[in-house]
Amino acid sequence: MNQVPSWLAEYGEVRPDEPLARHTTMRLGGPAFAFLSVPSQEQAVALVERLEIEHIPWRVLGGGSNVIVRSPVIPEVVIHPTFQRFTILATGEIEAEAGCITALFARRVSEAGWAGWVWGVGLPGTIGGASVGNAGCVGGETKDGLKDIRWWSSATKRVECIPASEAQFAYRESRFKHERGLVLSAVWQLQPEQDVEATRTRMAEILIERKAHQPLGMASAGCVFKNLTQQSLADIERVERITNKRVPSPARERGIIPTGWLLDALGFKGYAHGTARISD
Repeated sequence: MNQVPSWLAEYGEVRPDEPLARHTTMRLGGPAFAFLSVPSQEQAVALVERLEIEHIPWRVLGGGSNVIVRSPVIPEVVIHPTFQRFTILATGEIEAEAGCITALFARRVSEAGWAGWVWGVGLPGTIGGASVGNAGCVGGETKDGLKDIRWWSSATKRVECIPASEAQFAYRESRFKHERGLVLSAVWQLQPEQDVEATRTRMAEILIERKAHQPLGMASAGCVFKNLTQQSLADIERVERITNKRVPSPARERGIIPTGWLLDALGFKGYAHGTARISD
């Protein structure tokens, strides 16, 4: 695969040999064979169908958070969905396309008077990536209130509407992590927010907390580590003996060992290896 096919331009803006470091929050990654910004769902579906027919390898990159890209040339067409339309109906049904910026979506939904997304106001990335990884923070997750996800399946070669009940959502998990395809959009059914002013206050608090606890001015993946969940009391007590510190009570009661707490307890905050560093 030496020359970028000219027909790729039919599906969006093509950038041959585009450094993926420009498109990840950690500012890492070598050049892709071709980086293709695709402006519509229809073009995205037509593109992946043709790539499959031509046996050209491809993958999808959304907001580039929680992604580390290797430095050599990436021998694939990297598809970057830029379709970002979302609609809010009076019934509380909300549909968002895969390229929507998650934090902006969360703010608009919350300000429109719908409950369930205030937690996402500081979340990096896009709706497509959030749906695949069931992204979440401060007590909320993408799956909350989710009705279905529309995606193109490489297995069936068609667009499918997957109900949330069949998406196999778990902590930072879904079937979409393990099946090849392309998320196109997602639909939620939300309830009216009873206290919009309190929502605005909480959004401001989340952003202040994020600014205080994350190095926003630096190349970062944000909260990249998964917590240890479903831990037995014996597991928790063993970790407490090793660290000589007590797991915070709210997490302890839920069987969780927070990874941030663990890194701190073991003295790894601020630890550096070469140019990579765990935030202090």
